[in-house]
Amino acid sequence: MKRVTEMTSRTLGFGLLAASLLLAQNALAVGTPAGTTVENTASATYSVNGIAQAPVDSNLATFLVDERVDFVLTETDSAATIVTPNQTLAVTEFVLTNQGNVVQDFNLAVANLPNGTSVHGNADSDDIDDPVVIYLDDGDNSFSAASDTVITFVNNLSEVPGSNTARLFVVSTIPADAINGGFINVELTATAHDGGTGGLGPVTTDDATDADDPTLVQVVFADASFDGVESAQDGYAVQSAALLVTKASDVLADEFGSANPKAIPGSTVEYEINVTNNGPIAATGVGIIDPIDGNVTVSTVDAYGGGSAELLRGGAAFALCSLDASDGDGDGCGVFAAGGGSEVRVMPGAPGVSMPQLDLDASGGPNTDATFRFQVTID
Repeated sequence: MKRVTEMTSRTLGFGLLAASLLLAQNALAVGTPAGTTVENTASATYSVNGIAQAPVDSNLATFLVDERVDFVLTETDSAATIVTPNQTLAVTEFVLTNQGNVVQDFNLAVANLPNGTSVHGNADSDDIDDPVVIYLDDGDNSFSAASDTVITFVNNLSEVPGSNTARLFVVSTIPADAINGGFINVELTATAHDGGTGGLGPVTTDDATDADDPTLVQVVFADASFDGVESAQDGYAVQSAALLVTKASDVLADEFGSANPKAIPGSTVEYEINVTNNGPIAATGVGIIDPIDGNVTVSTVDAYGGGSAELLRGGAAFALCSLDASDGDGDGCGVFAAGGGSEVRVMPGAPGVSMPQLDLDASGGPNTDATFRFQVTID
């Protein structure tokens, strides 16, 4: 029974030792705060003629814990953000972590990278438009222009693990003429400033070359570049629909009923407009505008079994409509006055029209193309 008790006691002792070591490691991971006073006194023990004498104490040795400026700035997903030309609120995401032992401010700056600079294996080919805005996440790890805060610097970032990170969103506008398939690469830079003030504190300066002074809190840069400045890069992958539009004409009949009709006055000609999406992104809300030559008149005859024009998508019927003046019946098709002449407009899904919105799949999809047919008479 005594053996069991001894083993239990010993096991308990090992557990307490392990727990104390773990606590010590956790305390070390946090880092002793800058400015903490460390002091202790040593003692010498001795004997005279075999008789122990009173210990002799040293003076009190004191020093202040210096400031370790240590932080990392990282891009979050190692992949380019997919965007389209003329997109606003194009977002890249970064995380800033204070690994030092003092509360710290960080000034932030965004820069376009030079053409050809590679990020995530993608060579830069364009620049983002100004203005570029940096948002501080509200804690939900998701960008929201309504709830996140616009900033130019991070103020008083804690040094305590668990509250020492700031999630940053770099939000920009993609140029309208950005090249489909191109890449826009950017760099976010954070510069250490002294924390603990109402606004952005002064730039933190390094004391590494100064002699150690135990009475002062001195600064040591411990970031990866040892200069108090860290950068991270991310990019935008520009992807868009790529529409190819072709138009053809076919003489259907002349007033003589010829077997091989020709384009003479009075002949009926069918126009066929084809729109194909060859891009990696779907095209939505596709519409067609076709200025009409002054030498022809748009036919309003029901030539397609329910309308004077027809629209197909992916080779299948999509809609029939009537080419009436200014789309008076609201079906999505009409002939409108324009520039001293007229034009045919097909606007599926537009407000107030009955025709559903016309969307074309990305390349490889089943509905990548649409065909619009209508007829005219040669004057």
